[in-house]
Amino acid sequence: MQQAVGFVLVRWKELLWVKVETGLLPVLASFCKQGAEVDLQDIFQRFTFDNICKVVLDYDCIELPHIPCEKAFSDSVKPLLLRHVVPESIWKLQKRLKIGREKQPTEASQNFDDFIYPLVSLKNGEQENDANLLTVFRKC
Repeated sequence: MQQAVGFVLVRWKELLWVKVETGLLPVLASFCKQGAEVDLQDIFQRFTFDNICKVVLDYDCIELPHIPCEKAFSDSVKPLLLRHVVPESIWKLQKRLKIGREKQPTEASQNFDDFIYPLVSLKNGEQENDANLLTVFRKC
């Protein structure tokens, strides 16, 4: 298993640099050339999501400007972090009633399911030499 994970990490490093050179830098250069304002947090969030998809699922996200799953991921982060501040009984009640900030993660889970399950089912017939984390975990 360590060899497989090591191989995936080496491949990930190569993929990351390709993504930086062919994806991130041209996008930033385009905004710079246009003199347009850009939210770097949005750019880096999307870049991170694309890389996670590539490393874990061997899926290259080419849909622009956004993927519903990526937006759901971004929208659900704050409510999940607030669980550490809000008393457990309150956020659990909100989650059960699907109200307040707990409504977002509940809605986001459907977007996650719609995005991930088709990709995982496609990977069921994958080849032995596929180098992604999903394949490594399945082999264990």
